[in-house]
Amino acid sequence: MKASPITGIFAILVSTAFAQTTPQKIKEISHVESSLIPPVRFEGEPAWNIKSRMEFYQVPGVSIAVIKNAEILWSKTYGFADLDSKTPVRSNTLFQVASMSKPVSAYAALKEVELGKLASNADVNLYLKSWKIPENNWTRAKTVTLKNIISHTAGLTVSGFPGYRTTDPIPTAVEVLSGLKPANTPMVYVDKLSGLNFRYSGGGYTVLQQMLVDIEGKDYSSIMEEKVLSPLGMKNSTFAQPLPELKKQFAATAYTVDGKKVEGRYHVYPEQAAAGLWSTAEDYARFVIYIQRTLNGKSSTIISKKMAEEFTSPYIEPIIGLGVFLEDYDGSSYFCHGGWNEGFSSYFVGNKTSGDGVVILTNTNKPEFINELVRAVALTYQWPNYLAPINKILPLSSQELNVNSGR
Repeated sequence: MKASPITGIFAILVSTAFAQTTPQKIKEISHVESSLIPPVRFEGEPAWNIKSRMEFYQVPGVSIAVIKNAEILWSKTYGFADLDSKTPVRSNTLFQVASMSKPVSAYAALKEVELGKLASNADVNLYLKSWKIPENNWTRAKTVTLKNIISHTAGLTVSGFPGYRTTDPIPTAVEVLSGLKPANTPMVYVDKLSGLNFRYSGGGYTVLQQMLVDIEGKDYSSIMEEKVLSPLGMKNSTFAQPLPELKKQFAATAYTVDGKKVEGRYHVYPEQAAAGLWSTAEDYARFVIYIQRTLNGKSSTIISKKMAEEFTSPYIEPIIGLGVFLEDYDGSSYFCHGGWNEGFSSYFVGNKTSGDGVVILTNTNKPEFINELVRAVALTYQWPNYLAPINKILPLSSQELNVNSGR
């Protein structure tokens, strides 16, 4: 078997992280790195370490930011941004966060609501100028609202997007919504009653994107820079698609599930609101922290505490808020979202009250690895009720063994 290219960089990156942290943080980082665990645990079962799991899953690169008390406690990178050039992942390496773009986009839309530019329960076609949701029996029965769109309850079609090769013609958002060439996905329309139940729709977020562009009269990347990225100090991040020339040197290369380099290094996503954000773990952690601080009355840079509570409270169904997924573990409330673009997977989770959380970005599609690393952080920092209890292994009696023995 060919040796994993991940192994060589690991020791270098560990020593760098150690130089930047206190002895206590060194101990905590080491605990996280050696505590990757499965969802179901048994007494006496050993945990895995991050090096072995990166090799097992063939994860080229990882960036992680750990949040405690609504602050970045520490961040660290592992492995390679690009395997061919052996470029290591650094703190400013950009990853496509994929569907983790959606919470940021939803937040910007809610700011428009508080500014009085948009009503969250009004027909979105009132604000759309360049394109409108096609009228049919479903829309005549009930109109689509902003709240429906950002909670995936609008009944809008197209769940996700494959992206475009860097050499492909790139469609406009209107062409994507209309299903017109060079778009590679069908048109977006309503095919069920709005507000009835949850169904994931990246198409809905593309409607949101066009609506904000029509309201503001600017390109989407500039809107998001002004409304969210700049106010929160997310200085490395951008919604620009394609990626600007000056940013390309910082971009991680994407690798598919079977380890192949994505042609052109990564795909382009004109569906910016749904999948277009490039970010770092530290930058995205600032967004998560802002939500936590706003919920606890410690910030209102973008939206009010009341709106932040709506953002992280169930809407129509218990699993979804106005832009984030919701998880409750015996009274401990978390908000979260994952992402999957071609060759990039990501995840964040934050506790609404304790200020715990983590952001993990990778340049391959191995969410199982991400889940193990999240659990390692939860175990190290004893997140309230997050992990399932450890199961005991009970010995079988001789009688039970005889009953169940084979022939």
